Amino acid sequence: MASPVYTVLLGEQVGSAGGTGLLVPTPPAGFRYVVTDIEAREYTGPSIIPLSGFELYDDAGAAVWALATFAFRQVHYHWRGRQVLDVGDNLFWASGDSGWTWRATGFQLSLP
Repeated sequence: MASPVYTVLLGEQVGSAGGTGLLVPTPPAGFRYVVTDIEAREYTGPSIIPLSGFELYDDAGAAVWALATFAFRQVHYHWRGRQVLDVGDNLFWASGDSGWTWRATGFQLSLP
């Protein structure tokens, strides 16, 4: 019989200070993460001021999601897809803006 699969919070960064950081750490041994949804928002100032955006990328530096300079504060952004992270893989963020919050959800699957 198959085991049920539930969505879990894989990583979160609240109110970043700008720069770079870790969003989703490597899965524990014996597991694989499948990132399916990422939410992003920046609510620290007036909505009319444009932001420099952000990039979420893997260990190889390949962009998973990038939001360019058209980003605005007080707007909720959402990415939906499939990004597989095996043991040793991570998901990072980079932005010149402070105040971004990201939440990454998906599946934690056990390996056979």
